[in-house]
Amino acid sequence: MHPLLADHAVRAAAVLRPEVLAYYATGAGESVTAAEAEMAWARLRLRPRVLRDVSRVDTGVELLGSRLAAPLLVAPSALHGLAHDAG
Repeated sequence: MHPLLADHAVRAAAVLRPEVLAYYATGAGESVTAAEAEMAWARLRLRPRVLRDVSRVDTGVELLGSRLAAPLLVAPSALHGLAHDAG
């Protein structure tokens, strides 16, 4: 598992029931899409920048005419209620 995802997996294992964790960790069918997603994370490289002026960092983006503070979105997926009462 990619190091960027490993921390999330550890945290998820600490708070989710084992059957819920197994459901979320398992891909549909032959898990082809899940395997492709993990390979995409493995190709991700972060380039640290040191000694840079960060006094005016803006992570925001404009998406479909709306301004978002950070470019993070969650796609619809099934059974959110297994992880949180608010689903």
